[in-house]
Amino acid sequence: MLNKKNKSLVFLDQLAALPVDEVIIHSLEGGLYVASVVLGAHVLRVYELPNTPLCRAKMSEMRRLLAPAGCRNVYLLHDSSHGEMIGNPGIASNSMRIPLAAYEENVA
Repeated sequence: MLNKKNKSLVFLDQLAALPVDEVIIHSLEGGLYVASVVLGAHVLRVYELPNTPLCRAKMSEMRRLLAPAGCRNVYLLHDSSHGEMIGNPGIASNSMRIPLAAYEENVA
């Protein structure tokens, strides 16, 4: 099921068949989002195609694409370099891990 050459990635169309423990949506500079999933003790990056990580500019689109994984533990992970920019050394991590509510398709 997983890519045999590189076991640190999984393809989007494989998620529904895997026992995904957590979905992590990473917030990047420039308003982009990428995803990874946790399977047991392994963290795997989510790819759409070979050499093409899942990456979108809209959180709602990421949530829609990742919904078939069927995982209730979905988090937004945002890393900030604010401490470094103002000269605060020794800060181990400026990450925020925010739990997200279950995805629901907008019905209007």
